[in-house]
Amino acid sequence: RVQAGSSGLATRGQPRRVHPPYYSLRRIWRTMDRVNPDLGLSPWVKDTYSRDYAFSIPPKDKLAVTDVFSLYRDHYEGTQFDLTKGVAAGPYGDPHRFVGPYDGNQNNVDKGKKFYGAWERAISVFYQGYTFVCQARPNAPDMTKGLVWFGPDVSYTTVFTPFFAKAGQLPESYQTGSPQKFDPASAWWAFDLLANWSRLNFRRMTRVDIQPAQKALEAEALAAIPALDKAVANSPEAERQRMITEFGDKNSAKVLSAWKDLTCTLFAKYSDGYINLPGSEAKAIGYPASWLNATDYGDGPTTYDMK
Repeated sequence: RVQAGSSGLATRGQPRRVHPPYYSLRRIWRTMDRVNPDLGLSPWVKDTYSRDYAFSIPPKDKLAVTDVFSLYRDHYEGTQFDLTKGVAAGPYGDPHRFVGPYDGNQNNVDKGKKFYGAWERAISVFYQGYTFVCQARPNAPDMTKGLVWFGPDVSYTTVFTPFFAKAGQLPESYQTGSPQKFDPASAWWAFDLLANWSRLNFRRMTRVDIQPAQKALEAEALAAIPALDKAVANSPEAERQRMITEFGDKNSAKVLSAWKDLTCTLFAKYSDGYINLPGSEAKAIGYPASWLNATDYGDGPTTYDMK
């Protein structure tokens, strides 16, 4: 069974007061609807205390751990609330919507405050500190039954990295870091840096570069776990914790190294609005016609003849 939590905002028309339910309940609807669309749940409810959504629901199909990763990486794609569409997404389908002083705190639903609008709050949002997926593995050896897939920073652009619950320690890079001071040794900063850079051309950079690397690293970690299970089961008890701790250390170090290399590659590839590839001329990207038509591009200096 799947239980959804957390929240999001939504309104229609301006000016009007933001309706509190959608800070939380839009996300709950989206998760449950993806897991079991046959339930036909509505994204609209009357109030915060709605009973339209059950505490938990049975998935239509069995969920793999990668399916759960995908739930956390959602921006309402393909629905009427799709944050990658429309003028607010810019020319490159950016789903991020920053909060301004006119919004106040996104948790603020004070009836004394007048709201003029609001953005939908996706499941994957720009201010995430981390995301984790806990996996219980009843058929695994005792030392590897409990597994946490941890993703620093924004879930859409992170890599979920496995750490065993009975490991002796976590790597230093996954324990330290401050959002107020850049630290190249911190895993959080490695992912936050690329997440921010991706906003230069979000759709292209995530689909062409980030997601393939992300999926490859997660798949590699998944594929390595059965061999570790077998090795742990056939090893002396005194060695087992060292083995699972070492697995987390080595895998996370590999992920961080790959992510830093990818970041440096994309610094050059997308610099100054071009596609820059070694051994070839820079390729101009420009903007989609649909977005240009929503701007004053057509009124630009297409001629210098006097009128």
